[in-house]
Amino acid sequence: MVRCHHIHSETLRGVLAEFLGTFVFGSFVMGSSAQNTFSNNPNTLQANLASGIGLMVGIYISGGVSGGHLNPAVTLACCLGKKTSWKRLPFYWISQLLAAVLAAALQYGICYDVIEEFNGNIRNQTTAAIFVTYPPTFTNTYVGFSNQVYATFFFCGGILAIIDSNSTVSSPNMAPLAIGLLLTAVVSSYGLNGGPAVNPALDLGPRIVLLLAGWGVEPFTFRNLNWFWVPIVGPLLGSFLGWLFYHAFVAHHWSEMDTFSDFLSSTGKYEDSATITRL
Repeated sequence: MVRCHHIHSETLRGVLAEFLGTFVFGSFVMGSSAQNTFSNNPNTLQANLASGIGLMVGIYISGGVSGGHLNPAVTLACCLGKKTSWKRLPFYWISQLLAAVLAAALQYGICYDVIEEFNGNIRNQTTAAIFVTYPPTFTNTYVGFSNQVYATFFFCGGILAIIDSNSTVSSPNMAPLAIGLLLTAVVSSYGLNGGPAVNPALDLGPRIVLLLAGWGVEPFTFRNLNWFWVPIVGPLLGSFLGWLFYHAFVAHHWSEMDTFSDFLSSTGKYEDSATITRL
């Protein structure tokens, strides 16, 4: 029996999956950030763990359809690594950005009263930082940019290693957990210089919401337009470098019997299973 309204286009199904997964992930990120900002006992580790768990849940939701990128930088890395078709990249990017806008708008609605109360109806960087990255005064733009590149280098390079069927014998079903823990480690390690966005959609999307919600153009004009581009360009460059180094040092040099799965299969200890290749 043919299912009514079943979408046959793999690209469109992927776009919808990316939207839902990114929305869930972004909601966890901004929700935990708000909790940390307004709490009497802020706990950065708690917020970082919530972000990692949110990413894990988002990947479990969308991974079977789109691979669960939920991040333009990850989509770029997967296209470079030939895990995803280049023709899907612009559609996934747009979907991820729109999902981030929706997540930020709903989070703003949830936090509206406490934001109004927090600083007497004044929209400032403290409350804006719930949604987007802002560097501390001691961090210049170039250091902040390097921080974004470095953090995303580890994040995307780590993801490529996790999903590489040649490098691991772990179950593909464990990949979302591993990637979530990887994100927690990255944001815990490289949050000093304003927080590693590592996700252009989850920074640009909320800035658009802030523009419309009373913060005006300040989220874009901060430091004379010399910051808002950092969490967009930095992660994309870091993604490219993560792929480049993993490919040059590891992936390019695999031979058939170099892999864990082939070695263990030859000894009768392991039967190869389906792997996550759409990530």
